[in-house]
Amino acid sequence: IYDKYTRLCQQQNIYGAIAKMRANSFQALIALELISKNKIKLKKKYHIDFEKSIHFKEISYKYPASKELILKNLNFEMNIGDRILISGPSGAGKTTFLNLLLGLLKPLRGEILVDRKKINEKYHKSLRNLYSYIPQNIFIFNGTYKENISLSLKAKKIINKQRAVESAKIAMIDSHIRSSKKKYETIISHKGRNISGGQIQRLGIARGLYKDSKIIIFDESTNAIDRNNESKIYKNLNRKYKDKIFIFVSHKKINDNFFNKEYSLINKRLIRKKWKKSQ
Repeated sequence: IYDKYTRLCQQQNIYGAIAKMRANSFQALIALELISKNKIKLKKKYHIDFEKSIHFKEISYKYPASKELILKNLNFEMNIGDRILISGPSGAGKTTFLNLLLGLLKPLRGEILVDRKKINEKYHKSLRNLYSYIPQNIFIFNGTYKENISLSLKAKKIINKQRAVESAKIAMIDSHIRSSKKKYETIISHKGRNISGGQIQRLGIARGLYKDSKIIIFDESTNAIDRNNESKIYKNLNRKYKDKIFIFVSHKKINDNFFNKEYSLINKRLIRKKWKKSQ
């Protein structure tokens, strides 16, 4: 009965978020997080993968009801192993930019190149399968730590516990989980009312890592984590995932040796900055 109730609650939240997608792009991102574990089923001929890089070239976008561009002539390239910081004030267009990256919006103009080859619109949806998205506000349901990390809507037996534990260790939440009586079988309350904000965000990071995507986006998803644990997470990510791309989006300045590229959204444009690592 418990399993059926949990799955019903999860499905209600997914469908509720999807129903609001057209009205609110943030809800679309939440829905993407909820279904991120399950890859989109695509026709084989539209499957996309990459070995070296993805390049967004001269991308512009405006919302249908607006006359003005919100993003103009953006150029953004990510290569295997990149650690990228994207900064900018509130309202600069960071969420719109993420929607374009994730294939939730179609560019008004511009090109997307995968390993230097242009792809057409039919391949845009398949870009989503390359990403894990970790939002600022993590959705926590009434279920075990193991279930919340895997975000599984199916039976417990399909959860890869080894991967869940490894993801939790990288996200610096494993020791907290093991301090509880039932460890990974401990029940978390709806919306995570029985754990702290920092623990919720670390649980969200573990969830994003569990999917094992090539590109992982952190959207303001470390702002409730203390500086000590945040630095340890960066070190763990660098040590464990040499062949992944990490994109951190923030409205505040982050100065850490983790990053090798920094972009800033200013006046509708994405500006590449010279990055000087801290000593």
